[in-house]
Amino acid sequence: MQGDGYQPLGTNDEQLEVRKKQKKAEKDKTIMDLMVEDHDKLKRKVKNLKKKVKKLERKNRNLERYGNYKNSYPA
Repeated sequence: MQGDGYQPLGTNDEQLEVRKKQKKAEKDKTIMDLMVEDHDKLKRKVKNLKKKVKKLERKNRNLERYGNYKNSYPA
């Protein structure tokens, strides 16, 4: 028994619980960071795909309107 009953971090079980909670918190934080990162990547992909769709729609509209020049003049 210590003279003043001082226990710096509590019993071993309490230390384990604290460590488990800290590890879980760090893990959750990294998971959230990864999710945010993935979300940003997906937003960028969606934006780029929308651009491609617009471009292809324009191309298709022009082909319907003016026809395909490559095939209209046989070599």
